[in-house]
Amino acid sequence: MQERRDLEVGNVIEEQAKTNQHLRKLKEEHTKFLEEFIDNNPGVTLDQMADALNDKLEGFSISKSGVDKHMKESCSYTLKRITKIPAKRSSPNVIEDLELLRHGLKTLTSVLCKTVFSLMDLGSIFIL
Repeated sequence: MQERRDLEVGNVIEEQAKTNQHLRKLKEEHTKFLEEFIDNNPGVTLDQMADALNDKLEGFSISKSGVDKHMKESCSYTLKRITKIPAKRSSPNVIEDLELLRHGLKTLTSVLCKTVFSLMDLGSIFIL
């Protein structure tokens, strides 16, 4: 009811945009620094990003979770957990074995197809 009267009288009610209650620690220059840091070190961790920012600016302190939140909200970056790939998987011996297996499967498939078509030809002879 109060809102209607205010509108009829011509008063403009401005709603404040919802913002975070705390002041943002990271400014535009910090964002640029982080983007360059990530471009130069693609496998960087949140801890390393926070340490780099804290080392760059004296008297400045930000946590790993603060960097994470900033990267997601302001930079639209998403982070992925790093998983270790065993070295054996990409060793030259394993790669060579996989190539031999692929070649063997291709040959086997070709032989089986020829056999099936030959059997089909024989079957059509007996049907006649």
